[in-house]
Amino acid sequence: MELKRKHMTRWEWPLVREAALQMEYVESSVFTGATGLLTFVEPVAPVRVPGLTIADRGYEWLQAAPSHGRWWLTAMWDGNGRYFQSYFDMTLDVDFSDPRDPVFTDLLLDVVFPLEGDPVLLDEPELERALTAGNISLSAYMQAQDTARGLIRWYGEHRKEYLPLLETARSRLKTLPPRLLPEQV
Repeated sequence: MELKRKHMTRWEWPLVREAALQMEYVESSVFTGATGLLTFVEPVAPVRVPGLTIADRGYEWLQAAPSHGRWWLTAMWDGNGRYFQSYFDMTLDVDFSDPRDPVFTDLLLDVVFPLEGDPVLLDEPELERALTAGNISLSAYMQAQDTARGLIRWYGEHRKEYLPLLETARSRLKTLPPRLLPEQV
């Protein structure tokens, strides 16, 4: 299983015709890194995963890329502004060399925090196949596992303040001028 690089603008994603991105770099006691609010203006078609639409017209993705973390957060709101889940990609790295479009190398393992219910660990078999195929090191494999389990523990301890943190970041980003995408970044 080959590792992919993903951008905050999501320009590599062929399912989006037009989107708007509001982003900033944050330095605080809670979080340091890039945050962005991606609003889907014109998707090619609704994007669905089993039992759930994750992107459609008016949907918003709050993305957070920590400067010293090994994860990338995508929190999702539907077209009516209702939060429905957070999705954490475990990352091999996060690259801030282009301040208009941070990028990460997806380490395949993911954690989903649904609106209701417990966190779900996804794609462990893909991570194992990448290790077996030599696409990642044992160190990267262990890092992904440790980071995912750490996020699940953190969520268990901070569940009540989690959604208010997301809503605060989302509200702040909505005050910034949007960039229409796609554009040459």
